[in-house]
Amino acid sequence: AEYGNVIAALAWARETERIEIGLRIAAALLPFWIERDYLTEADRWLGLLLDRADGTPPAIRAKASVAAWNVASVRGDAVRAERYARSAAELYRLAPDDAGAAWALLALGALHEQRGEYAEGRRRLEEALERHRAVGDEFGVRRSLHLLGNIARETGDVERARWLLAEALALARTADDPLHEGGVLHSLADAELEADEVDSAEPLYREAFEIGRRIGGYRIAAYCLAGLGASSAARGDRAAAAHLWSAARALERELGFCMRATARMRYERRLSGVGDSDKPDAFAGSTNAEAIVAAAVRAIERPAAP
Repeated sequence: AEYGNVIAALAWARETERIEIGLRIAAALLPFWIERDYLTEADRWLGLLLDRADGTPPAIRAKASVAAWNVASVRGDAVRAERYARSAAELYRLAPDDAGAAWALLALGALHEQRGEYAEGRRRLEEALERHRAVGDEFGVRRSLHLLGNIARETGDVERARWLLAEALALARTADDPLHEGGVLHSLADAELEADEVDSAEPLYREAFEIGRRIGGYRIAAYCLAGLGASSAARGDRAAAAHLWSAARALERELGFCMRATARMRYERRLSGVGDSDKPDAFAGSTNAEAIVAAAVRAIERPAAP
């Protein structure tokens, strides 16, 4: 009921042209939307309000643009993510704010990372990290470390990736942020998989998966199912690999997001020839993320193929 009232307030703000109020509410809702995987709804409201935000204070638009970038990035919508990241950077030039500018830099760095422009991504993220530390933004620090760790992994520096991601993980645990903890554990697992250390990757995927399952973070669960599927394929267990990959894709459809291209390619390289499922359309009728995850657990708990 309380969430329904918040959505009603967003609708009222839009209908009565109280766009600044709507933007403030929408930006404040970002952690809730991300944690609950309400990505489609978040993208819709932020887009509707930002499209009508001309005349609102630049600082308010900038904060909402960072929120919109975050949602678009998580959903895998590169076009919208770029638009919002660049808008936030421009708006923070009009309304200087050290903490906000650090987030705009992080958004631009993440944009370059997702495009494979790793040198520019690293440069911007290192500057974002320095600025987050200067203003005492602990969340910004660990997000920057997380993304820098991802860049190290993608550029073949697995040792540096492990070091950066371990620091981000320790900070997430200290902050008691299970959503970010699960995300960093998944990134660590990907680093081990990239190094062909399947025995090290699998426990990390499982730990991250259990966190996602416990808190209802089914997007994390989807990535971990894909990683576990790739690990199963590397072990030669084609049936488990196919079942887990099919479950991951079903969660993508249900949650309305698309895995990042680098992650998808990492898994698909190892899953090549496995197929989508051990049974045709195994999850075709599934419309509930919890049910998809519960069905996938059977393959996770199945003993590894000899």
